[in-house]
Amino acid sequence: GTIDINATESLTLSGTSPNSKISSAIRSESVSLGQGAKINISTRQLSVLDEAQIRTGTYSEATGNNINVDASNSIRLAGGRISSSTFATGNAGSLQISTSQLKATDAGSLTSATVGSGRGGNITVDADSIELAGGSSFNRSGISASSFSTGNAGSLNINTGQLQIKNGATVSSSSFANGNAGSINIYASESTNISGINPNLRVSSNPESTIRTAVQASTSSGQRALGLPAVPAGNSGNITLNTPFLILSEQGTINVENEGTGEGGTLSINTEQLNLEEEGSITAATASGTGGNITLDTKSLQINDGSEITSTAGN
Repeated sequence: GTIDINATESLTLSGTSPNSKISSAIRSESVSLGQGAKINISTRQLSVLDEAQIRTGTYSEATGNNINVDASNSIRLAGGRISSSTFATGNAGSLQISTSQLKATDAGSLTSATVGSGRGGNITVDADSIELAGGSSFNRSGISASSFSTGNAGSLNINTGQLQIKNGATVSSSSFANGNAGSINIYASESTNISGINPNLRVSSNPESTIRTAVQASTSSGQRALGLPAVPAGNSGNITLNTPFLILSEQGTINVENEGTGEGGTLSINTEQLNLEEEGSITAATASGTGGNITLDTKSLQINDGSEITSTAGN
């Protein structure tokens, strides 16, 4: 069946049960041959708080179903998550998000993941403004697609007026195994601002605010827990960013990266004015595969205060 929710004013999910730590949730799962339910949500204001979840998942060869959210006024993710995942051969469902204002804080996120051979779902966001800020000790606020097996990660498609990524938040598509990272396509009609780090982030050597597509080697504990390879073999995705004004500051970065044997993706930026300040950076790097290209099309480029644009290939 289908889960249809129409809340004329607001819909709020929050918290976990005190004993079992089960999250408040709207969820659809496929555990055998039958396809899971599609989730459709229509409201003015959607709040997903304190580890609550809206999610679909497949544990079989069946295709996971989609989540469609139309929140005309705002979506707030404060420690809550909207997600789609596959743990088997079936493809994960996609996320389609439409709102005036999207704000993610305290490790709130939109996520898509594959832990099997099925393909991760794509994420599409249409919003007048997007603000992604901070995170917790173990997770970032943001929009992300990930692969932890042979399935390819999904792509991210973002259409907005203003995009702000602050204090260690992220827009990312990553692979930690042999699947490929997905591409990231962003159109911000007014401005894009990427700034700051999350000094409390303990699970990553990259605490900075970032737009990135990467193939990364997991920690030894992650390799044991998820059966991940010591050297991943997937290819990085591509990043395409179109915006009139782009500023990267306080170690904010845009990068394509591959720490395994695969190739680096390409990074293309089209903007009228590009400012790199206070160690802001645009980078492409590979450990052994072909390095990624960086293409900048701009009328004005300023690089200040230890900022840099670099492309590096190992071997």
